[in-house]
Amino acid sequence: TTYARRLQSILRKGPDIMGVADCEDSQTAKLAAAAAKDEKIVYVELEATSVNQAIETWLKLVGDKHLVADTLTAILNQRLVRTLCNDCRQAYQPNPALFKKFNIPANEVRTFYRPGEIEYDKHGKPIVCEKCQGSGFYGRTGLFETIRINDDLREVIRKAKTNQEIATAFRKAGMLYMQEQSIKKVSLGMTSINEVIRNFSTKNT
Repeated sequence: TTYARRLQSILRKGPDIMGVADCEDSQTAKLAAAAAKDEKIVYVELEATSVNQAIETWLKLVGDKHLVADTLTAILNQRLVRTLCNDCRQAYQPNPALFKKFNIPANEVRTFYRPGEIEYDKHGKPIVCEKCQGSGFYGRTGLFETIRINDDLREVIRKAKTNQEIATAFRKAGMLYMQEQSIKKVSLGMTSINEVIRNFSTKNT
C-alpha cells in the first residue's frame, strides 16, 4: 500500500473536503489536483521555506501547469515564534545598522523590545516575573506569508516560462515576504528580533 493508493481509496468515498499531509510524490499530488478539479476542497501540506518554493515544488509534482492554474486557490507559508511577555519586556533603541539590514524605515520604527533582564531584591534573590516565570516569553504567535490566486495569477502560472516570473507576479500582487511579516511583529513589540533570527536559523516546514 502506498500513500497514493490510500488517498485514491478515500476519494472513492466522495469526501467534499480532505487534507493531504506531507505530499512528497507526484502520484499523490496529481490525485489531489484532480480532486480539486472535481470541485473538492483539498488542503495539501508541503515542505518548503517560502511560498515561492512551494509553488515551484507543486508545479514539479503535479507536472501540469494548466491543472495547477485551474485548481490552486491559495498558498500559505507559516511559522510560530514565541511572544514577548507584556509584563516584563524591555524597550530598547536598536542599532541603526539593523534597520538597514532588514530594510526597516528608521523613521517609522524607533523602539524594539526584548525579554526583560532578571532583577534582584536587596537580599540578592531574583525577582521572577509571575506571568512568564522568568522566561521572557508568554505564548506564541504566527508568521504568515500568503498569496491568493486570482485570475490574473492563474494566467501567469499558465504562461510563465520560469519560476522567477511567477515569484515576480506574486510580489506585484502584494505578497509580503516572511521576513517582512516577521519585522512587523517585531516593530509591534510582539516578539524580539533575536527570536525571529533563532526561528529562521532552524529547519521549519
